[in-house]
Amino acid sequence: VSDTQGEVTLFTDGVEGWSPSFLEVGKHGSLKVRTNAIDKAIERGEIPAPDIVKMDIEGAEILVLRGMRKLLSCEQVPRAFFIEIHPDYLTHFDSCYAEVQSLLESFGYREEYKVVRGAQIHCIYRR
Repeated sequence: VSDTQGEVTLFTDGVEGWSPSFLEVGKHGSLKVRTNAIDKAIERGEIPAPDIVKMDIEGAEILVLRGMRKLLSCEQVPRAFFIEIHPDYLTHFDSCYAEVQSLLESFGYREEYKVVRGAQIHCIYRR
């Protein structure tokens, strides 16, 4: 999932290494994958509007949020977000933790839980 429909390189070591990412971190293999925005997938009837969203996508959190603005502004919004945020990786997408937080807050979500674990921030946002 991303902010647009297209194709990107996904870096991965498979089950033996780091989590797959749009960013090359360490020594990874790679493959081309198709991306889609949540808003577009809902519009085309490929997926239902989610009630809860869980994101663990190695820094691409902002891309997914940008690709679901229409969902976030409709009547049937997700009631909760569980997000693992990678601030160091967000910079590669011209973003930061504050932008993720601000975007969710602009749609009426509030941070109810936050734990920093190493270079990751685990959060729960609810409306």
